[in-house]
Amino acid sequence: MNPAKLVFCNVPARDASSLVPFYSTLIGSAFVQNTGSPIPQYQEAITGDGVDMTLTQRNDTREVTTTYWSVDDIRGAISDLQNAGAQVVQEPAEMPDGSYNAILLDPEGNYVGLVQFRPEDTQQYFRIGKFFDEFADQLQRRREELRSSAKAA
Repeated sequence: MNPAKLVFCNVPARDASSLVPFYSTLIGSAFVQNTGSPIPQYQEAITGDGVDMTLTQRNDTREVTTTYWSVDDIRGAISDLQNAGAQVVQEPAEMPDGSYNAILLDPEGNYVGLVQFRPEDTQQYFRIGKFFDEFADQLQRRREELRSSAKAA
């Protein structure tokens, strides 16, 4: 298994918007609502190398904060991690954008998410865990647009 790269941390809540002030204060940056998500969701970059934090509407009372790791081969990674003591909670599922994700429990019962991006997306957006400069610019412009429209509303 190639080393995984941390890509985001998901924090679920009964009301995702209620966490925005707390986490904005914690990281010193404002979150942007992801209007393309089917559930209430707010996002912000938490590192300069492309790691995001996402605040999402909780789907189940058992959901907990989960780190998500990008892997090249999700099924191979699951097999390797099961051999290292992991337990599968959610088998790999295809997402609308063509990526796959799965949820595991580490040997101590902590949730760990795996994401396998489509090869063309990995090439486009990531370079050894970092956003390409042009994507970072696009992301920043989109966040500014969302903030402007939120202020105007």
